[in-house]
Amino acid sequence: MTTGGMAHRGLLKYGDKALGPVMEELNNQDPLVRATALGLSITLLERRNDPTSRKRILELVRSALADPASVVRSHAVREIGCLDERQEFVPILEQISKDDPEKFPRKAPDGSDADGFYPVRYDAGQVLRDIQNNKIRA
Repeated sequence: MTTGGMAHRGLLKYGDKALGPVMEELNNQDPLVRATALGLSITLLERRNDPTSRKRILELVRSALADPASVVRSHAVREIGCLDERQEFVPILEQISKDDPEKFPRKAPDGSDADGFYPVRYDAGQVLRDIQNNKIRA
């Protein structure tokens, strides 16, 4: 799942046939596989362009925000920036930007975290600013 663009393009060619196996990977023990599966699942569901798929995307993102691995939570936060419904996530992004627990012993890129770098908090802050500025992430 984490083999890069070539594998992703191959899976995307299968469309709905790939959705089930990709979504099964959301339960994989490897956080990188879960994060990649989240992105691919969202891409596959967006292609359907129907209300049921939109609802499922929102459910996947909400679920991923509670994942124990910061890489999955960060990926979910960044996915929010691409959603039409991103505004409804503002309260949860505000909460995440204040209290996500994952911390690394280095400074944030913007120098804001003096006691360490909180990557998910940082991503949530970035997405919040994008929402406030009406900037859509690609």
